[in-house]
Amino acid sequence: KNDPKAKGGISYPIADTIAPQRPGALQRCVVDKEAGFPEKQGKELAALALQAVDTSSPDSDAGRPLFRDLVRSLRSCHQQMQDAMVQPLSKPQAQPEPRQQQMPKPQQQQQPK
Repeated sequence: KNDPKAKGGISYPIADTIAPQRPGALQRCVVDKEAGFPEKQGKELAALALQAVDTSSPDSDAGRPLFRDLVRSLRSCHQQMQDAMVQPLSKPQAQPEPRQQQMPKPQQQQQPK
């Protein structure tokens, strides 16, 4: 294990914040909603990221996906995101009903006294 307090030690603040081995890691590993990711793909990416940093087994590489499997998963997720983004554009959009222009009400003239 790497000790960040030891001389030359490295700190991993993202790993400390997300804490992949603790329950609830997937909920802590969230995708920024402003990024525009569809929720399903965001969760898939988060789960994939947690698998890639898995250190729960004594041989930490044993629990991690192989590079080729990561690439396949990323490609699949990318394709799903593209499909999700194109799908709404291909649907015909309902045209809004034309708004009727309202004529301004005539102002009443004041009578001289």
